[in-house]
Amino acid sequence: MGCSYLVLPFYRLRFQCKYMTLYSMASWFAGRYRRAIFYTAVSTIISWPFAGLIGLPIAIDMVFMRKDLFSFVKWSMQSLMLILAPMMAIEYYYYGKMTLPTLNIILYNVFSSHGPDLYGTEPFSFYIYNGFLNFNIVFLSSLVVFPICVIAYSMNQLPNHRTLKDCFLVFLPMYLWFFIFFCQSHKEERFLFPVYPLICLAGAVFVDSVAKIVNSVWVHFHWPGPRFVASVFRYGFVLMYMFLSIARILAILKGFSGSISAYKVFSNGNLSREWKDNVNVCVGKEWHRFPSSFFLPGNKWSLLFLKSEFRGQLPQYYASVEDNTSVIPKHMNDLNLEEESRYSPVTACHFLVDLDLGRSTEYEPLYIHNKEDWTVYFEVPYLDVTRSPSIFRAFYFPYYSERFCSYGSYHVLKSKKRSLP
Repeated sequence: MGCSYLVLPFYRLRFQCKYMTLYSMASWFAGRYRRAIFYTAVSTIISWPFAGLIGLPIAIDMVFMRKDLFSFVKWSMQSLMLILAPMMAIEYYYYGKMTLPTLNIILYNVFSSHGPDLYGTEPFSFYIYNGFLNFNIVFLSSLVVFPICVIAYSMNQLPNHRTLKDCFLVFLPMYLWFFIFFCQSHKEERFLFPVYPLICLAGAVFVDSVAKIVNSVWVHFHWPGPRFVASVFRYGFVLMYMFLSIARILAILKGFSGSISAYKVFSNGNLSREWKDNVNVCVGKEWHRFPSSFFLPGNKWSLLFLKSEFRGQLPQYYASVEDNTSVIPKHMNDLNLEEESRYSPVTACHFLVDLDLGRSTEYEPLYIHNKEDWTVYFEVPYLDVTRSPSIFRAFYFPYYSERFCSYGSYHVLKSKKRSLP
């Protein structure tokens, strides 16, 4: 399921994972070092500066193993100039000043006094759980692939007659990435996107190596059916991965697709024609599940924020001027402090998107129960994670998931007091 998840979000880490990591590794494997360096540079400069770590084995191979420092430096400088010049011109056009977002990312996340921890911290186990959810047994196999390679090498069973040094170089960036980001307090699932292709490769090498080890052990002890046993392991591993991946996909669709379904109702042609003037769609505690402005019919539809228990900084619209990307917006801060200017009164809402899990607070009332002001325009079940067992909310099991999981209501409310414009 892992890399298919990247079809949904559209941002730099997906671009890096889906294309640049694949292209740079494939070019390196094919011996096309100039291309490998170029793709790594694109990933590092345009996508995410920390992606340079993935190019480490390419640098080690060229500089220390092939003793070709000159070509490495030359191709690196060529890539830098080829990418940096047009990139800075584009940045200047939109921001109105010379700036390098790649450098700003490093300055803010590494050298600022507060760093990214303002946006939440997670325990060490966070990536273990997320890795298993997205790749299940393939992720677990990626954690132990190098020890398996050592065993296979000692038995002369490495795939395609590779050396242990090859395996070390190939999986070095993945292990370094795990070490660095596992140790960071601020963790996000997307931070592992750049090494998703390497996780897939590690899973493939793991399966092939273990199958060959099993076959070698069966032959050594003269046990019957060594090839059959190795094939059973290969097919069993793949089938288990497929089963868990499908179960995960179904769990997400059945439990958490309600937020997307709710916003789809706004793209209804009749609804967009019915409302001719400005329309406000409001969110309170569900602000973080708003998918994109593309789900709103047009420029006359706006998203407004209601005050909730969240005390961080909410997003803000660009200024309504021609060169809005170069205007520094007001009421912004780099400390993730709450900005009261983001909030709108509930009386300004034509529609309200909310989630009812049976719990309410002063700033997060259950609007759906206010029958005087609101009517239910759309409603769909939504999984209540606090009242559902972990295994059944993470993976879908027919009958058992329905029996043991609890659901709330994800809905779109229509104001009774705000008449049609």
